[in-house]
Amino acid sequence: TNQRTEIIHNRITEKEPVRRYGQMVIPYMDGLSTWFLKRYLLGDSDEDMTENQKQNTKLAVAAFSLLDPDVSIVPGTVGVRFRTTMGEMDFEQLSSGYRSCIRHIHNMIKEVERLCRTGDICIKEFDGCILIEDMEQGLDPFLQVRFLYTLRELFPETQFIITSNSTYIQHCLYHDEVIFMARDREGG
Repeated sequence: TNQRTEIIHNRITEKEPVRRYGQMVIPYMDGLSTWFLKRYLLGDSDEDMTENQKQNTKLAVAAFSLLDPDVSIVPGTVGVRFRTTMGEMDFEQLSSGYRSCIRHIHNMIKEVERLCRTGDICIKEFDGCILIEDMEQGLDPFLQVRFLYTLRELFPETQFIITSNSTYIQHCLYHDEVIFMARDREGG
């Protein structure tokens, strides 16, 4: 892996036992990013958050149900628990493909906020470009389709450049959104 991939991977898989934010201690919850936990657990009471950041946090919460309508956060629990058709569970008990999609979505929201030139943007208004390589990697067909749907809902103004070999993803795209690539005779 290259150094940039390693840095991004390390950001997503931070493994510290606790994080301190002012007077609040946020326990490490395997799999959910510290960015999301801080935002969700502090909620609208954090005076340091802008209205756009609060809106982005609501969209990050909405991502759970957009990705799978049968999954939602259980309100009022200590930490973060999820209601599913199989009962309440922790994040790590959800499928690995689902967790991967959520991590990617939350990381996209965090990075759009961090890299935005104005410093304050609602992700629904982000009109930049996001690249995703091998989008279908590790996802069952249901999640491939739902991941694409969720990205369109959360980032309606964003241009996505996605590489994929999945016919499921291809069938969810409009004809003018697909560009087929092939090797020429020389292998290039």
